[in-house]
Amino acid sequence: MGSRMCEFMGMRKGIEVRLSPGDRERLAAVIGSGNSRQKHVWRAQIVLLSGDGLGTMAIQRQTGKGKPTIWRWQARFMAKGVDGLLHDATRPGRKKPLPAATVERVVEMTLAGPPGEATHWTLTVAATAISPMISRFLCGCHRLVSRCSLGPGSGRGRLGDGA
Repeated sequence: MGSRMCEFMGMRKGIEVRLSPGDRERLAAVIGSGNSRQKHVWRAQIVLLSGDGLGTMAIQRQTGKGKPTIWRWQARFMAKGVDGLLHDATRPGRKKPLPAATVERVVEMTLAGPPGEATHWTLTVAATAISPMISRFLCGCHRLVSRCSLGPGSGRGRLGDGA
């Protein structure tokens, strides 16, 4: 990794990507392989063009990628080498499901009928009845009502009317 160097002077001027012969060979292999994913091919092209001394605008014209994308992959190469270009960064997983107790409360409430003089449950009414933190439960309630076929038009009549 000592063959890679990055120098920042001012606003991204003076960035220099130096490639070892091994790095250059691996990047060329990625570009030349018919089995490489396209995202890996253009990442490799960005780094190879950077290593050839081309500036950001020239790389942008040749690859069709924006400046932030070019800078991201130059920085990733500097930090992690060729392997960093071939592996995507981890991202947060999906949202946690609603707790079982909340699911049970929603089902029980919606089957018992809407509060007050309302004729049917709305997403906002359900979320408000469950928790004062409406925003947290709003989407979860919507998924639950849809998944359990509890909403109007579900073939069971309106919520809480016993049909």
